[in-house]
Amino acid sequence: MPINTRASYIELGTSINSDNTLANPLSLPAPNELAASDEFSADAERNANNTMILQQVGRMQYVPQFTWNKLKNTDWWELNRWLRDYGVVFYVKQFKHTTGEIIISRHYRGNMNKASAAKTTEVLNGSVVPTHYLNCSVNLIDMG
Repeated sequence: MPINTRASYIELGTSINSDNTLANPLSLPAPNELAASDEFSADAERNANNTMILQQVGRMQYVPQFTWNKLKNTDWWELNRWLRDYGVVFYVKQFKHTTGEIIISRHYRGNMNKASAAKTTEVLNGSVVPTHYLNCSVNLIDMG
């Protein structure tokens, strides 16, 4: 099966349904840039012989930061509204680039970087608004 790099590349949802789909889903387009890492947590100390003793704590955590060079105004607003309404704890279904798998993991919202409004505008509901936003990004914190 080919990797989906179009709409619904990333899905956010409030819970996992019995058929492995997400409830209250929000589908996002593929990001232009995906900085992601598997973060390792460990407890380390030296013993009486001054030898380092290391033990992994918990599991590896996948921490993605999605960046879009350009998002339609409605996509940017929908993402921000969804995070405002559901963004305390939620699920993310995505392709994990470090292992090549589709995963569903529990996250909370990290930083939402400020996007720059484009200079081109349109009229929506009687208001002049930007047609799109530039350099939009959000990072998500894996809760394990």
